[in-house]
Amino acid sequence: MFTRLISVPTLLIFTLTSVAQSLRLPAIFSNHMIIQRDIEPPVWGLAGPNATVTVSVNNIKRNYKADQNGSWQGKLPEPAAGKVYSLVVTSGGEKKVFTDVIGGDVYFAGGQSNMQYSVSQMTGGEEEIAAANDKQIRLFTVPRDISYRPRFDVNDHAKENALEGVWSVASPESVKNFSAVAYCFAKKIVRDEKVPVGIINITWGGTPIEAHMSTEANRSLPYYAEALNEIAAKPASDSLIIDKRKATPQLPASVFNAMINPVIPFGLKGFLWYQGEHNWNNPYKYREQFIAFINDLRIRWQQGYLPFYFVQLPNMGKKPVNPGEDFWSVLRESQSSALKLPTTAMLVSLDIGDGDLHPKDKKLFGERLALMAEKDIYGKKIVAEGPEFKSYSVIRDTIEIVFDNAGSGLVLKNDTAKVFSIAGSDKKFYWADVIIRNNQLLVFSPKVKNPQAVRYAWAENPSVTLFNKEGFPAAPFRTDAWQLKEDGKW
Repeated sequence: MFTRLISVPTLLIFTLTSVAQSLRLPAIFSNHMIIQRDIEPPVWGLAGPNATVTVSVNNIKRNYKADQNGSWQGKLPEPAAGKVYSLVVTSGGEKKVFTDVIGGDVYFAGGQSNMQYSVSQMTGGEEEIAAANDKQIRLFTVPRDISYRPRFDVNDHAKENALEGVWSVASPESVKNFSAVAYCFAKKIVRDEKVPVGIINITWGGTPIEAHMSTEANRSLPYYAEALNEIAAKPASDSLIIDKRKATPQLPASVFNAMINPVIPFGLKGFLWYQGEHNWNNPYKYREQFIAFINDLRIRWQQGYLPFYFVQLPNMGKKPVNPGEDFWSVLRESQSSALKLPTTAMLVSLDIGDGDLHPKDKKLFGERLALMAEKDIYGKKIVAEGPEFKSYSVIRDTIEIVFDNAGSGLVLKNDTAKVFSIAGSDKKFYWADVIIRNNQLLVFSPKVKNPQAVRYAWAENPSVTLFNKEGFPAAPFRTDAWQLKEDGKW
């Protein structure tokens, strides 16, 4: 499925309208940046055709050769966490100097409105902004823009404030408009792990995943061939323009080209992702897109299986009256399908959403993502996730369910009515009763004598009752694979 992605000829895909003649680095290289520790971070840019480019980090020099178009790429010496560096790049008598550069861990934070949702909007935002004063946290917001073709750099003209497109130290001014989830994640990692954290914020509300996917990732699936062919036929000089006050990008690869490509392959520790709401009417398609998206990013960054942490959509909308079908449930299931990929983890947020499409207590989301990273990346011996459905068996009139990630044990909280449902071969679901026995869940109903399937929290706004003793909620699940509504008909 991904052979076409692997054949991408180079990581630095961009369109040049003329041969570059002067030394230039993309905006992701600026004063105050964090460069990824424990690797030799990539560095790249433009210079004169076939020119020699000298990269110096605290007087350690390396020379690289530009190609005939002036493109060059190299690697920086491996930085130490917390150490301050200066980066000097010279070529043909030109010099670029970047100061207050520190080694640390860099995370890509992407998605739509819930990841874009700012600190100033979140619960407790005023206090967070007032307290923001930490040189160990560095923030970079990619200006919102779109393009028909992959770009070398972000668009300066798309900036909505002076702090976009440059690295900034965490301060009241830089934090207030920054992603609340990502900032709260960074704050906890810095506090707990004593390592500087940089966040690259690439978000745009109301955007579908196909806008964030590259052309090659979109072409690996059958859904947007016509649109992509139309784009490919356009002259290279054509520009894609949007009125950000009235519209959001919907075109495949448009966000990737203008916002993601300009930061590839800047050294990373991992990805944070919160998106999916805009793909609500095509939840089955989303599971293919999501997996293609993750694989494509990892291929392009060429840092192996970079950890990918994502938020499963929280509870929102109306409480269920009867068991039934719902697009949010299928979309959540599609999100969870990405867990079959290596080094992925999912934040189950059914218990911390507030029933709103945009939950306001973003600190809870950021800190749960941080706990996952602390467990998987930083090696803490902690439980950071809730029970996950593993298998089931039918025992007379009861279905017995076994879970992974049960921690120190399963526990039922709150009212379990209208949370679990059970069905027989007629596929008609009824609300079910549940008990825990020997750390397994038993589900049954007097209305179903020969049960075949169980569903848990299968609704847009379910109650949340199943946890492990560490306090993390179980992911919603179904034991059946019965066909639901087709995409586009929800």
